[in-house]
Amino acid sequence: MLVNPIPETELLGYIEKFPNGATNTGSSSVPHEFSGYIDIPGPAIIKMQCLASDADIDVSAGFGYKLIDN
Repeated sequence: MLVNPIPETELLGYIEKFPNGATNTGSSSVPHEFSGYIDIPGPAIIKMQCLASDADIDVSAGFGYKLIDN
């Protein structure tokens, strides 16, 4: 999970907020449940990034969120 906390002035600067990796062969799913919330103050851009070591592989990622309007 990558976060850009200041998108008004820095369009390409992302901070790695939560790294998670898996090394498996075959079909696999690696879910991760947070034991608490990750606080990301807005405005911010949140980006999920998946990297694969092979060009012939399907990779996906996603996340759920809870928006708190102060």
